[in-house]
Amino acid sequence: MEQPNLDDYNLTVEIARLLGEQGHRKAIIFLMNIVRKLAEDNKIDLNVIRRLL
Repeated sequence: MEQPNLDDYNLTVEIARLLGEQGHRKAIIFLMNIVRKLAEDNKIDLNVIRRLL
């Protein structure tokens, strides 16, 4: 049986907390900042990510 990824769990908890406390807008901004940072770190064009969404 695969062990749960603690980072994934912590991220899920953080998103749930943001949704509960501060509403959807704050959670969406939080997620977009993560996506933007991942794109920068991995030299991925944000347009490629937009097409995946």
